[in-house]
Amino acid sequence: MSSSRPAGLPDRSRSGWQVLDHPARRRLITVLAVVLTLLAQAVAAPALATADDPGGLVVAVRTADNDQGAGRPNYAYSVEAGAEIEDAFVIENRGDVAASFTVTVADGYTSAEGRLELHTADATPESIGAWTDVGESELDLMPGESRAVPFTITVPEGVAAGDYTGGILAVHRSEGGATVDVDRRFGLRIHLRVAGEQHVEMELSDLEVSVRPSWNPFAPGRAEVAYRLLNEGTLRTVAHERLTASGPGGVAASTGGDLVEEVLPGSQIERQVEVPGVWPLLRTSVEVQLVPEAIDGHLAEPIHRSVTVWVIPWSLLAVLLALAGAGVLGTRLSRRRPPAAPETD
Repeated sequence: MSSSRPAGLPDRSRSGWQVLDHPARRRLITVLAVVLTLLAQAVAAPALATADDPGGLVVAVRTADNDQGAGRPNYAYSVEAGAEIEDAFVIENRGDVAASFTVTVADGYTSAEGRLELHTADATPESIGAWTDVGESELDLMPGESRAVPFTITVPEGVAAGDYTGGILAVHRSEGGATVDVDRRFGLRIHLRVAGEQHVEMELSDLEVSVRPSWNPFAPGRAEVAYRLLNEGTLRTVAHERLTASGPGGVAASTGGDLVEEVLPGSQIERQVEVPGVWPLLRTSVEVQLVPEAIDGHLAEPIHRSVTVWVIPWSLLAVLLALAGAGVLGTRLSRRRPPAAPETD
């Protein structure tokens, strides 16, 4: 007895498929279930940190509670030139393995991206790193052990007034064997202000502007603004940034900008900012205004820079040309159309 196969249902016998009998099907399902269970356990099982695993190192550092203060997030001092400061740096081994540390102090700087960084050990210190003497530079800590490492900062006589920044570090070196050794640094900032006449000053240079029109002729584009900003003052300084892009006569103005984070004295950063909503009106002017402000609130004179660029609205011109071409083509076709035949009775 034959029966027709429903439409759309593949013929397994013709396609090479085999229908398993019930015992074979049960065995296959059992094997698949065991494999899936083992895979799930392998994925879910956490990786345990061991003595040979750098992840087993858990370190906490903090300021010591003493005459300088308690519960401080970092070190901050305001002193006269020639002053001597005594403090301590607490290191705690919270891991499960013993660890060795080298305690060092380095000068700080602001990177081109605007982040506070510390110079590496191969750099010669000139301020905080050179003025600080660490009481115990090498130490071993057992699991759960902590130690307060004393240090002394001696500010030289006659040093220039202003802000100086650095950091104190507990450095742990992981032995890499055949690979490169890895230094892990755990540290806190040191901010020191030397009293005297201070000034807030920043310099803007290398201003560049590029306007990117939208592919949509009826939507605005954006202006991409880049410049360098140098802190020429003596204090840690932020800057209030405002950018304005506009067409001829100030029409269709759009604004952008943000707070420029703290820049250390002598450091230079590179800014890249976008101003949205810029229409390609042939000539676009971009003005950058910065108001430098020291961390203690002292303001400097605002900085103004501007640049003008020519922007051709290619997408809009393409639309206009297409419309003009369509109009011309329509006119020509209408002229070539033969006259209507006269009606006859």
